[in-house]
Amino acid sequence: MYNPFSLLSFFSQNKFGNFWFATGTPTFLAKTIRDRHIDPTELENKEVPETFFDKFSLEELEMSGLLFQTGYLTIKGTRRKRYETNYSLGYPNVEVRKSFMHNLLEAFSYQPASVVGNALLKMEKGLEEGDVELFVSQLKVLLSDISYHLAPKKQSTPEDSFKAWEGYFHTIIYLATAFMGLYVQTEITKHKGRLDLLAETDDFLYLMEFKLDEPAENAIQQIKDREYAAAYKNMPKTVFLVGISFSREERNVQSHRP
Repeated sequence: MYNPFSLLSFFSQNKFGNFWFATGTPTFLAKTIRDRHIDPTELENKEVPETFFDKFSLEELEMSGLLFQTGYLTIKGTRRKRYETNYSLGYPNVEVRKSFMHNLLEAFSYQPASVVGNALLKMEKGLEEGDVELFVSQLKVLLSDISYHLAPKKQSTPEDSFKAWEGYFHTIIYLATAFMGLYVQTEITKHKGRLDLLAETDDFLYLMEFKLDEPAENAIQQIKDREYAAAYKNMPKTVFLVGISFSREERNVQSHRP
């Protein structure tokens, strides 16, 4: 599938660019993903059966089907399983992925495009230069308006509320780091547990662990106790252990330790 606007813009300006973003991505898709509590990481490599393509009625259309129909997801591969074929869905290209990540971040942070774009530039600068303080300061900017829009559901249990907020904060960081074009992995399984997030630049490697309503020191201690950094000991890059603590009451970063 080709985007005529992107092709015409390329030939007109004689350079590659994120032209898809300029077409005005429908915000209702991003807001629906947020409001349905859909994990954006699941959109990266989603496997579906053949029957998935037979259910495109308005009554049965689920989010992956809607994204497939609108061109934000496409078939990236197939896997034969006995008498049936499963299909892997993913973003068609980097341009579409970055555009959609940006819109998702706007939706999840309740911030306008200008604020999100400026914060992302500074966050990327911080990671590329090993400046964790700059990265975290801009993360606080992205989270600054959440308290005005989100409120815990009255019927939710303390455990459900905890998981919801923890997942929400994780999603914001994932979207921000993934948009930057960095090598990013989430929930990485290690021999003693799972690391929340790994982000890699040309010169630095960041092992991040997140805590909710706990001191950031606990996150750093967990990285050390479970030896998450052991596999990267011989890397030529500088490795940062980053612990970030979020507060449900403040709905923002409570503390951090690089």
